[in-house]
Amino acid sequence: MGYRFSWISVAAKAGADVLSELGLTDSAQSVQAGTVPMSGARLANGSYVIVFNEFFHPMIDPLLMKVLSLNCIVVGCTEDDNTNASMAFLCRDGARVWTVSHVLAEGADHLSIEGVPPKAVASLRHAALKARSEHGHDAVFSVPAALAEEVCGFRHGERNGLLFTRLDRKFADIDATLNEIVRMAADMLEAGGYVQDAGRPYLFVKTTAADRIKAYLRHSTTPEIGAMHFDARVEVCNNYVHGFMHQASDLHATETAVLQLSDALNALGTLATPAKVAACLSQLQSEFPAWLGRLHDIVALEALVNDSRPRYNAMGEVTQCRYDGDTGYSRLILAYLASNPRFEDMVVQTDLVLSRGNRDPESDLNKICSHLRAHVKPLARANAAGLR
Repeated sequence: MGYRFSWISVAAKAGADVLSELGLTDSAQSVQAGTVPMSGARLANGSYVIVFNEFFHPMIDPLLMKVLSLNCIVVGCTEDDNTNASMAFLCRDGARVWTVSHVLAEGADHLSIEGVPPKAVASLRHAALKARSEHGHDAVFSVPAALAEEVCGFRHGERNGLLFTRLDRKFADIDATLNEIVRMAADMLEAGGYVQDAGRPYLFVKTTAADRIKAYLRHSTTPEIGAMHFDARVEVCNNYVHGFMHQASDLHATETAVLQLSDALNALGTLATPAKVAACLSQLQSEFPAWLGRLHDIVALEALVNDSRPRYNAMGEVTQCRYDGDTGYSRLILAYLASNPRFEDMVVQTDLVLSRGNRDPESDLNKICSHLRAHVKPLARANAAGLR
């Protein structure tokens, strides 16, 4: 029976940070590398190495390695002598610098090179081809591992005196942990009068005489790094606010506000440690019900949509425009109703962006705002809740 393994060596990043980013913990139990699923050790040069007892382990996924290599250097290698396949790579500052691989099925001389590897690859390949011609074995198979060793000073299977310890995933059952979070959020929505959609189990809808609110629970896992992701997208259609949109007959916006729960509850998002999961559960329990209540209050809703966070257009650029296809001019209508002192500035900024500097008094934006100024009295903050 042959061997199958993968390993990575990370330079210029603390071992604790490497483990945290990959969703791993150090058990402190001494082991021999390759005898457990994952093990880690510090090299004499200060780099941190992790060995996986699996060929092309999911943890060395190219995208994950690019992310891990931000502000550091990651060298990796994987070998399977059952199929005579091997690969080595180097990532630096979020980019793949080079990859060198060999697959015997592609030919005894096969050596794929991508990017710009160290010059040593040429001499290593030459020596391997010479060894194959003299001894008849697949010597090119060892070139990727030899190149990785040349760069970082580590090679799996060599006697190096390193003290490896067993590494574990942070979550024994990542799906069960995520389901606990989703269940808590769902229970809170149902307690607040939301009804679960029969066809889409992670959509919850609440309809009142004043509004209709849809809450989408969004969640996923990235098992390779022991991380889970949880958030909620909430769409609010307030009938009173939406009525003013009819002043512009060409508008087809359907929502008053579209919100991400993680913008208000900062413990949500990517959860890669038990501490972050605990913080997420705690914040959901203490703040989620009150946040849901604010969605029915026009003044409170306005504060959520017109906060101080920067806004971005479809190109990812910061913009002062308060218009989008989902909500139309609802942000501006809310600002007027809530007596936001920045209302007039927001109108001017939005008009300048939409008109590209050539302001049109007859535009949909100006029709709506003129109607508001002439016919609608802003809400007193104390009485805003009366429109629930």
